Amino acid sequence: MSDYGKILYELQIMRGQISTIDMTATTIDGWLPRKFVMKFFDIGDTTMVKYEKEGKLLVSKIGNRKFYCKNSISNLIKSNILNK
Repeated sequence: MSDYGKILYELQIMRGQISTIDMTATTIDGWLPRKFVMKFFDIGDTTMVKYEKEGKLLVSKIGNRKFYCKNSISNLIKSNILNK
């Protein structure tokens, strides 16, 4: 394997490790920060507010920060299953 190939391989491993750290570090006892949820779903503020108002996402607010219950996120995904 060339030096270039070794570097690419190591970068792929590091990228996977960083993703794992991001997933575990952002969860606080079953709650996820707003930015993480928005990034995960690739949605904006308007859609987040819509889901909050419709009661589809359970929200906790601390100061200016909002956190979303993982179970409500899972329920949102399950409620939108195609080909039931």
